[in-house]
Amino acid sequence: MHKLINGIKRTIDAQIQQIPQPVFGIVTDYDPSRHMIRAMVMPSNVQTGWLAVGTAMVGPEWGLVAPPAAGQQVVLTPTDGAGDNYVVSAMCYSTQNTPPQPGGNQVVPGEIAIVSKTGTFLHLRTNGDLLVSTTGNLTATVAGNTAITTTGNTAISTTGTTNVTSTGNLTVDSSGNIVVSATGTTTISGSSINLDSTTVIGGNGTSQQLATRNFVYNIFANHTHPGVQTGGGSTGIPTQQPDATSTTSNFQAS
Repeated sequence: MHKLINGIKRTIDAQIQQIPQPVFGIVTDYDPSRHMIRAMVMPSNVQTGWLAVGTAMVGPEWGLVAPPAAGQQVVLTPTDGAGDNYVVSAMCYSTQNTPPQPGGNQVVPGEIAIVSKTGTFLHLRTNGDLLVSTTGNLTATVAGNTAITTTGNTAISTTGTTNVTSTGNLTVDSSGNIVVSATGTTTISGSSINLDSTTVIGGNGTSQQLATRNFVYNIFANHTHPGVQTGGGSTGIPTQQPDATSTTSNFQAS
């Protein structure tokens, strides 16, 4: 009986050995139009045909695309009993292709990082930070609305030119101070510029009052002087003097 059982086990083991097992391969070519690769099967050094590359999300003209590069180590899983056809089921780092360290930071358990060959990266940290760094341009196109809310500070720093363009209204609202500082010329232009404030601070740091348009017009066009006499001489100051309606901290240019 024992001989019979052992014989059955040996037969089963022999059959299992005939079942193709996943193997490692080294990528030799990549076809971006089909998202397929060819690889050298290791350690037999047998060149495969074109193989499909598995990915986490696939759809018509959408999905997650992270193509393996030539020289990268991949896992080839057989798709039939003969072991002639494979699919790329995983990609592996190796001593030749070591894991990236975005911004000099190791990616630890609980974190996610996407790093391009040029060094541009997106890194979700375990401390809650989201790090984004690009070695080229950063372009964001939004077909709908954009809302950015922060409970801390927001800083925008550039060594070049910063342009803010809007075909509609542009509103900057702050419950605190808004500071615009320039070492060169500051230019504000528009068909109508409204400055609405309870206090207008002048260049010397003191509060200023601005003359209303009507008062400026009247003082030049309709003012009168007392003590007018013929010949050369001095008259008295204009009869029209500013009152509470003549100056304002709200200034409108038109």
